[in-house]
Amino acid sequence: MHSQTSAWLSAQYEKANKYQTANGISFELTFEDYISLWSIHRLRKLEELVLNNEIKNFQKNKLYAWVLSWRKKSDKAAGVLNRDTAQILLRWESEKLFYIQKGETQSPDARRKISLARRGKPLSAKHKRAIGDARLGVKQTEAHKRKRIEAMKATKARNKLEKLGTLRA
Repeated sequence: MHSQTSAWLSAQYEKANKYQTANGISFELTFEDYISLWSIHRLRKLEELVLNNEIKNFQKNKLYAWVLSWRKKSDKAAGVLNRDTAQILLRWESEKLFYIQKGETQSPDARRKISLARRGKPLSAKHKRAIGDARLGVKQTEAHKRKRIEAMKATKARNKLEKLGTLRA
């Protein structure tokens, strides 16, 4: 391996170590382990990019840069990054690995953030019509009607308080 390539890998290893430990991850990956995560094909491509001074532009790419990532979601949840839980991937592969999959549910915190982001944004007429069509013919239970009315009253009360707060300020 060329000395420039080795120096680049060492710098990337140090960046990864600093980043992961700053985020509360137990970083148990030695430099030798880090090198072993790289396939021969990727190391050859890396060396070519380093020697041609193209590595900086390659790594700036939002999709095709190489990143140190987790093998599975359960590994990430455990919070220990080592030879068995880490892998080198393209950035888009790493992101895809952690998208929510069929059968999984959003965490309560994620649901709350989505709710806050969507609150107050108007729906298009087409969207409103689609919601109405989807609910057409579905009977509501008395419990559901009661909950809907209570939610509507709570929303009106909250809006009234917010309006009063802005008038006084």
